[in-house]
Amino acid sequence: MTRDAAQRRYWTFYAAIKTIREEDKLSNAPICFEEKDQIGLLTLNRPKTINAVDQAMLESLHRLFDELQESGTVRVVILAGAGEKGFCSGMDIKESAPKLFEASCGQIYHYQSMASALIAKMRKIPQPIIAAIDGVAAGAGFSFALAADVRIITPRTRFNAAYINLGLGGADLASSYFLPRLIGAGRAHEFLLTGDFMSAQEAMALGGGKDLINKGGPPGSAAPQCVNLGRTSGAARLLPSMHYPI
Repeated sequence: MTRDAAQRRYWTFYAAIKTIREEDKLSNAPICFEEKDQIGLLTLNRPKTINAVDQAMLESLHRLFDELQESGTVRVVILAGAGEKGFCSGMDIKESAPKLFEASCGQIYHYQSMASALIAKMRKIPQPIIAAIDGVAAGAGFSFALAADVRIITPRTRFNAAYINLGLGGADLASSYFLPRLIGAGRAHEFLLTGDFMSAQEAMALGGGKDLINKGGPPGSAAPQCVNLGRTSGAARLLPSMHYPI
């Protein structure tokens, strides 16, 4: 497949994602999933909270990734956030904080294990995951981004390991596993232990990827124009050139 053909194919997918995002605003489901041409379009669908992860979303994602593990038709998963504010702001503190102080140690461990197991499922499914990240990706949203195979970012993307700022450890939800492997241990520890935001420009520089950030698509898109979603064999697959650290 030529570069031009790959780009046309990508923008077809982008248009489909944009349409689904608009439809998602009318839905009350915590996530939305649609299969189109063997590509799974997964949208975190709580735009009023910048797609914060509540119990319902967590359970829905578990069920979906269990289904994807056995799917014989979905070849690629595109993960995006609904709305224009951001990708995912992390766990829903307004929901979880009151319960946290009333929960037993066993209940807290169960919830933490459930959240961590989701990250493991993201890595175990046979489909590659493309995270389309426009705006903030904090806490659990940061971990979702790290667990994806490819991260497509825009100039307004910002990453944040928010766990340390909440009084939690600086190694939550596999962030201490993935981040050092992507950007090196020194800078990774800095972001994990301070909770400082990583800008899109810093992310591109630390990853050593191509300078795609200045060639972004239309407003609200989560992908640079020169990204190739190409090479198919009856199903969508990723070109090796797409694999760049965050």
